[in-house]
Amino acid sequence: MSDLTVRLVVVVLLVVAILVVSRAVNSRRATQRRITVPDIANAVVLFTSTDCSNCSAARAAFKSEGVAIREVTWELEPGVLEAAGVAQVPTAVVVGPGGETLDQLSGVPTARRVRRMAAMLGDGRGGGYRTSP
Repeated sequence: MSDLTVRLVVVVLLVVAILVVSRAVNSRRATQRRITVPDIANAVVLFTSTDCSNCSAARAAFKSEGVAIREVTWELEPGVLEAAGVAQVPTAVVVGPGGETLDQLSGVPTARRVRRMAAMLGDGRGGGYRTSP
């Protein structure tokens, strides 16, 4: 086989791999369940658990960017997590003024994503840092 043929085969395989991965990512996004947060409006809600290291990292990400959150902890408010349909923690949800879900993310957000979530609510930084009661 010539060098050109080998390179062409490698390029074709890479393109196919990229297409398969992008299709898998897009189908996952399409099937992601939309979380609804009852009785909370105009807030970034962070669903956590007390024994979750990723939850601590997610909490720190919001705190380091100065973004006010409403933290809902499984051990303290299990009914809220069940009612919202949260399947894993940490999960961050941006709830608009009318109670509609504007954005959601499972896992630890990047600083850029935290700022983007805050921007969805206007400034989002002035309310301070709140945790579960």
